[in-house]
Amino acid sequence: MSFQISQGESFSDGVRRILLEESDNILTRLADTSDPDVSIHESRKSIKRMRATLRLISDEIPGSTFNRENKALRNCGRRLSEIRDLKAMFDTLTQIQAEQKDKQVIKTLGLVREDVATRLAQSRESLYGPEGLLALVQTEVQAVRERLETLKLKRKNAFDKGIERTFRLGKKAMSKAFRESETHQMHQWRKRVKDLWYQTTLLTDAWPAIMSVYTQELRQLSESLGTDHDLAVLQERLDQFEVSSPAQGTAREKLKTWIESRRTDLHQQALDVAARIYLGNPSLFAKDIRKRWKLRPVQLAEVAAA
Repeated sequence: MSFQISQGESFSDGVRRILLEESDNILTRLADTSDPDVSIHESRKSIKRMRATLRLISDEIPGSTFNRENKALRNCGRRLSEIRDLKAMFDTLTQIQAEQKDKQVIKTLGLVREDVATRLAQSRESLYGPEGLLALVQTEVQAVRERLETLKLKRKNAFDKGIERTFRLGKKAMSKAFRESETHQMHQWRKRVKDLWYQTTLLTDAWPAIMSVYTQELRQLSESLGTDHDLAVLQERLDQFEVSSPAQGTAREKLKTWIESRRTDLHQQALDVAARIYLGNPSLFAKDIRKRWKLRPVQLAEVAAA
């Protein structure tokens, strides 16, 4: 089933099913070594969806439970992060290289790309090799899954506190990101955007006509911020790149200027979309979704049977 509570499910049943399915997806992906890059990418997406779901229900489960599972999943994500970050940089370099016309710029990008390819191969070896990092992730995810099988919520259909907090934190992170214009703050904002994207996707059945549009906007915003982050990381890598000739130095500066211009455009795109997403009040946003959720057929049936 999809990452969404279906029409015939209660909130608590849907949340438990989704957490277990995402756990299974991680275990299945990591067991498939035919395309390691895809497996790692999809596994990290599942980890992020699980953590966003846990944040949504964090007020409805014991604090110790949330902290334990969130920490375990965070550690799993970190063990998989290096290979994913290097693959993203490699893909970004490949795309930019194809768009350039300056021969020296293309040559310089090729040198950086070769270095990243070497580091990517080493990262794959570390993950799948005798050090056993992959096995550690698989063992931890399996343990998380087993604990989540008995997950119970204090309130059956409670998500209002969680989604209000996510909205509020995202709005705050947006203001800080544009006020300080630092790569770290933009990345922190992107994390909160992804939380809200995943949480509203999970709750789409509350208000399908509106929520489907809203989640698409969040996805667009997340992708813009993701591209910005990839370019920021590449910019840092170029700063570290040791040029061997004046021509390479000139090419590097041209690239940095191009990246800076592209990031400025992405920031404006993000601001335009975010202005629509974060227009409302966090509390009213949560109340509206909660009100719509109560009107779902399965919820009305539960009230009638009570």
